[in-house]
Amino acid sequence: MDTYDASECNQTTEPPVWTVAVADDEPEILDYLVRVLTFLGCHVVARAADGRELVEQCRLMRPELVVTDVRMPSMSGLQAIAELAREQPILAIFISAQKPGALDPPVPHNCIVDFLVKPVRRTDIAVALERAAQKRNEAAIARPTAVA
Repeated sequence: MDTYDASECNQTTEPPVWTVAVADDEPEILDYLVRVLTFLGCHVVARAADGRELVEQCRLMRPELVVTDVRMPSMSGLQAIAELAREQPILAIFISAQKPGALDPPVPHNCIVDFLVKPVRRTDIAVALERAAQKRNEAAIARPTAVA
């Protein structure tokens, strides 16, 4: 994993690239993902240690993008995204220790941005965020605008 250096972060008045929910059952990986996403300009609005908590947090915070581990206790990241996709527009970047096979449960294709294999580097996440932006533009998923 990349090391995180707070001095690399630029203070900016630009709006965040994405509002994001992050889920991983390994606390050190969860913390790493939050740091990297923040560094890349995202606003992390929810953190979860399992799929059930992820669903609850997403219902409450309504992020534009979810970055989630595939295998977690109580409910997998795949199950969480499949459930959320029935309720709201959502894009997801999945993270796993291995390449995905058949998706069980099936996740709607329009929700899937990328599958990243651990260990995940900052550059992997940056590329996935670019893919998410392309997918958002293609699907015309509108980002909420800030109210002054």
